[in-house]
Amino acid sequence: MPMDPLSDILSLLKPRSYVSAGFDAGGDWAIRFTDQQGRIKCYAVVSGACWLTVDDVSARSPAGG
Repeated sequence: MPMDPLSDILSLLKPRSYVSAGFDAGGDWAIRFTDQQGRIKCYAVVSGACWLTVDDVSARSPAGG
């Protein structure tokens, strides 16, 4: 049975572990990840909007909404 494209990519990357979790946030808030060398983080905004900033990269327009 053929796999979906994301499963194909993950099987090639051979991840050693994963964590799945969720959280709800409201109002003004921020989250920062440090020392992410060699790690992949995936998040989804399911309602509302957000700004994404990356060190040494120009800020992007609001996403979501």
